[in-house]
Amino acid sequence: MTRRQKACEAYSFDPNMRACLDILNSVPHGVCSGDESAHEAGENQYAITKMEWRSPMLRNLFKILDRLYLSTRFNTDNRATRGAFPHIRIPSERLDHRAPPVGLPKNFYNANYLQDLEPFQVARLNMRPPVLIAFSPSMIR
Repeated sequence: MTRRQKACEAYSFDPNMRACLDILNSVPHGVCSGDESAHEAGENQYAITKMEWRSPMLRNLFKILDRLYLSTRFNTDNRATRGAFPHIRIPSERLDHRAPPVGLPKNFYNANYLQDLEPFQVARLNMRPPVLIAFSPSMIR
């Protein structure tokens, strides 16, 4: 289970998070961006690579889930739990040129990217209908 799935599981008391988990369980791992490592000031950092096909909505979803996962790594007294924390990941302008995974919901693909494709390329994506991903206000805070 990925950290994003773990975040959904931890907050599964919220119906929106259960729905989000179902969606994450139905998509391939290829929706996640690759990380390129860099060693800076004695610390490993990972640059988040951009996938031109991925929608801003999906990028935002992953940011929210990453933050929710991080919140699960602390006890109620704000002490860190055991185990390794996620790598430090910093935004970058580096592009990941891997082909997009097929069979994703339409709103997971960047609309501008889709516009630049030929009709046969769009058909090859075998897109599913768009999905609604909503977060309760308490999850966003």
